[in-house]
Amino acid sequence: MKPLGPLAVALCIFPSLTLSAQDAAAAPDSQQLAQCQRAYAGGKTAIESFCRSLPPDPKLKMACFALTYASLVFCTNWCYGQWGI
Repeated sequence: MKPLGPLAVALCIFPSLTLSAQDAAAAPDSQQLAQCQRAYAGGKTAIESFCRSLPPDPKLKMACFALTYASLVFCTNWCYGQWGI
């Protein structure tokens, strides 16, 4: 397993870099969740394409790109935390 990079570690230390649980619960999006999970399962190119397609929210995009080399389990859980229902 590859070690997490500094930006992925920052997500664990500074959870405000992602949507809050309250925000995610208020706006579940199963289509976005599925796209996110497929991108992370698809590899680096799919992840980068998905991250570029996100709305222009710097925190969300930074978090998305930071997970490019994280484990699939970690990324899948992050996707669920952002868009889960």
